[in-house]
Amino acid sequence: MLLVLPLVGCASTPEPKDGDPVPYDPNWARTDAPDPIGKLLATVDMSMRAWTKLVMSAQTEEERRQARGLELDLMRRVRPRLDELVHELENGPPANRIPAAAALGFTRAAEAQSPMLNALHDANADVVNNALIGLAVLQLADTPIATIADLYAHHPESYVRSNAAWALRSLIEAGADGSSVVEPARLALSDPEPFVRAQSALILALQKDAGAVAAIGELARESTPFVLIAAAEALAQLGRGEPRAKGPAARELVRAWSHADKKLQGVLRRALIKLSNENRGEKLEDWVEWAAKLP
Repeated sequence: MLLVLPLVGCASTPEPKDGDPVPYDPNWARTDAPDPIGKLLATVDMSMRAWTKLVMSAQTEEERRQARGLELDLMRRVRPRLDELVHELENGPPANRIPAAAALGFTRAAEAQSPMLNALHDANADVVNNALIGLAVLQLADTPIATIADLYAHHPESYVRSNAAWALRSLIEAGADGSSVVEPARLALSDPEPFVRAQSALILALQKDAGAVAAIGELARESTPFVLIAAAEALAQLGRGEPRAKGPAARELVRAWSHADKKLQGVLRRALIKLSNENRGEKLEDWVEWAAKLP
């Protein structure tokens, strides 16, 4: 099982990425003696796990550089083997099908989309989960999202709901129409899985859902750091993108600041700076005064 919990606001976008997938060339970067597919998948699985860990925790430029290097290496390894990966996903044993489902996303090839979409209906939850990861990494705006939204709203496994949420956020960021997931995302703000709540806040911000400000504000007062961070980012993004939400979002952020652990107060202040496009300093009372004057 590969569970991707990317840092807030940092969905992966490996190059080359100029809005369209790179045409598939089966001879791209192929060596004379390619690894057997089982060996390749074992190596790729370890690399994807290392990439996941870096994406989750990277805070410095060096760590982000390492994550980027891993992505490029994954792309180099899997791109020339797309046909074999599709075969393994559709016909291989579970030990191969599971990593193949995610590895297809790193090919950056449009031809990978359909096999991964089909895998969303698989009886094996780990195959479904990794297909969600692959679709999130491939990040094509024309990806149908209905099945992903159903998994997001109803799947019994929290790790599948988590990666369905991430896939939806990634695809909406790429330009997919997310209007149909606004209501499910509002409900998912109360999901027992913290990562689902975090991604749901960001989905609603992308959809400029001013009606969700108060509920996202509750997440900004949570004790789980990455949920608070996601909620703060969502409030800042929502307030900047939807004028009606600016005042309510600002007041939720200052309220969260007043409740936050000292180590997380800076996160909320930076969100206020982003929302206001100015720095009013490090005193909470100055921000409270500003927020109170907004409509």
